[in-house]
Amino acid sequence: MGRLLKHLLVAAVLLIGIAAVPLLRTGASAQTAPAVDSSTAQTEENLRASRAGLEAERKQLEVERLQAEQAADHAAAARLVQELELVSRLDLLFLQQMSALQRMTELEAERAQLLQEKASVPAPPKPADKPTFSMLEDLRSQLAGQRERQLEIELNLASSARALEDAAAVLEQKESARRKAKEEADTADLPIQRVEREGLLRAAVLESRLQRQIVEVRASERKNWELALEAAKLRLELIQRRIAASKPQVQMSENDLVQALSGLDAREKSLRSALEEAKGRLALCERRFFEARAKVQAGVQIEQQLGEQIETQRVCRDAAQEEMSILGERLAMAASSREIWQRRFKLHHGDYRGADLKIWHAEVSAVLKGVEQRDRMQNSHQTALRGELKRIAARIDADRDAGGNLGSLLAKQRTQLRKTESVYGDYSEDNEALRKLAEKLAAELSEVQGEAAFWDSLQVFWTALSGVWNYELFAVADHPITLHKIVVALIIVVLGFKLSRMLSRKFALRVLPRLGINAGEAAAFEALVFYALVVFFVLFSLQVVHVPLTVFTLLGGAVAIGVGFGSQNIMNNFISGLILLVERPIRAGDLVEVDTYQGRVEKIGARSTRIITFNNIDLVVPNSLLLEKTVVNWTLSDEMARSRISVGAAYGSAPEQVKELLLEAVLEQPDVLREPAPFAVFAEFGDSALIFNVYFWLSLRAARTRPAVESDIRCRILELFRQNGIEIPFPQRTVLLRTSEVPGKLNDSA
Repeated sequence: MGRLLKHLLVAAVLLIGIAAVPLLRTGASAQTAPAVDSSTAQTEENLRASRAGLEAERKQLEVERLQAEQAADHAAAARLVQELELVSRLDLLFLQQMSALQRMTELEAERAQLLQEKASVPAPPKPADKPTFSMLEDLRSQLAGQRERQLEIELNLASSARALEDAAAVLEQKESARRKAKEEADTADLPIQRVEREGLLRAAVLESRLQRQIVEVRASERKNWELALEAAKLRLELIQRRIAASKPQVQMSENDLVQALSGLDAREKSLRSALEEAKGRLALCERRFFEARAKVQAGVQIEQQLGEQIETQRVCRDAAQEEMSILGERLAMAASSREIWQRRFKLHHGDYRGADLKIWHAEVSAVLKGVEQRDRMQNSHQTALRGELKRIAARIDADRDAGGNLGSLLAKQRTQLRKTESVYGDYSEDNEALRKLAEKLAAELSEVQGEAAFWDSLQVFWTALSGVWNYELFAVADHPITLHKIVVALIIVVLGFKLSRMLSRKFALRVLPRLGINAGEAAAFEALVFYALVVFFVLFSLQVVHVPLTVFTLLGGAVAIGVGFGSQNIMNNFISGLILLVERPIRAGDLVEVDTYQGRVEKIGARSTRIITFNNIDLVVPNSLLLEKTVVNWTLSDEMARSRISVGAAYGSAPEQVKELLLEAVLEQPDVLREPAPFAVFAEFGDSALIFNVYFWLSLRAARTRPAVESDIRCRILELFRQNGIEIPFPQRTVLLRTSEVPGKLNDSA
């Protein structure tokens, strides 16, 4: 039991030790961290005192080094030399820290001054201090430079923060080595071992002090960059406030524009003059180059010297060509600068449209991209030039050491390359000036676009929409067919179709009846007028949008092919409809009989005719069928139709009385026409009755139908016959059975 408790106690101690390791490390870091954050606690007085004590320590180490050298203790002497180097480095760090503290004081004073200036910036400026356009341009240039400076400070601050973290990590390692050396020195048993370990401990202490001071310097540098960034932000805000306060008071005048353009004129004149000189120099170099090549072929001079002379003229020619190319690009940049100035002037005076802003913004973006591309190309060319200059300088030194005679030719090559390098320098300056000018225009465009009114945005939208609206889809006979022409033509056709239907209907209802034309003929005229108006509006729409009729040439060929193959029935019915409208064998309102169907013609359309049967069923009949088959038209010539009713009277009835009763029954009906007059006839002798027929005429367009009128007449005839004692017999048959031929059959069956 006791042994078990002992093992448990040991395990608990080990677990506590393992758990305490991270805490010890955290504590060590916590002890080191104050050294990082307490850099501002060092003052110049403390640093001077530290330097004085360090000087005394250096002198003591120097004395000990001399004693070790006299005692021939080389190990101790070497260790002391190392300690002296650490002391010297520590003294340099004290000087750096003093310089960093002075810089910190200057930055704090600058920040205080900027805060005071920021509070005193007038907004808007006083009338007496009214700014000019050149002052505003200087402020904008300062703003661009300050932004670049702020970006550089931010990068340096991030770098100093990483350096401080690295120095703090090294300090932790140095402190760990110092503690280990101290422990070894305290546990040394022998005097010689103790002396050696104490020397190592002193060196470890110096290295720890040195690294701690490095941390202090890095912390001061980070603090200085933080102060510099704060000052840069204040300066940037101050410039922005000055620009915001000055901009409402500044208006770019024509004099400012003329002054800017005059500077560009002078630059372009100088560039053109330099371009002419480069052309002359190129011609001279090419002439000398070909002369040197001719000498090579003739073998006049020494081969090496003549070859170098050819190389010199080649370098001269290439330099002149490159200079001409650069001068041409500089002239193009000057033209871009001129255009940017003119657009800036228009922006200041509001002489622009909404669509111009979008175009200008795209073009200035292209200019900035071109500037970046030229920067990359220029850096590449300059790198190649510097390499070529180093190569020629090495050749000049080698030729001079060897006593050669190629130095003058190589010097000419170097002169040409240096001149090209200076040309690239001027090119870079012009490119940078164009970049700054383009950035100013881009910033002003952004401001104007942000402040653009609703109507400007609407104008931009309308311009884009008009571009789509006027987009050319295709061309026919050198006439563009655009989207708006097609849409307008369709609108005219649709409205014309509606108007044609309305006008043709009004014409049929109001004009034709006054001319004595009946309803059927009016329907035919209505259809013809409708088709004529539709054709008119189609042609009118084409005339309005300036679309030539030749546009339908291909369409007509396609229609002809369609008629020949797949549209026979459609065209057949359409042409049949036109024939029906012109010839009018069938008219709207006629009572017709087609096959087994009877009804009234409702409408004759372009493809089919609609008939409503007496059972109120719509019957759609193709127009061609009405011409190909026999059609009964009851109302083609007039609206009257004769009807007949047959009735039988018993034998013994008076024929004249029966005829009078039949006419009476007919004439009592209001739907029976009086002219032609109805009449009755004694038709024939039937098997069981006398057969009489009564004939009368009806109007087929009357309110009631023929079956209803005939039914009423039959009812009245039956009633009159009963009143007058006239019998209507029914058929009778007599059946005779002859049984004499088979006398015994009935009895047998019974």
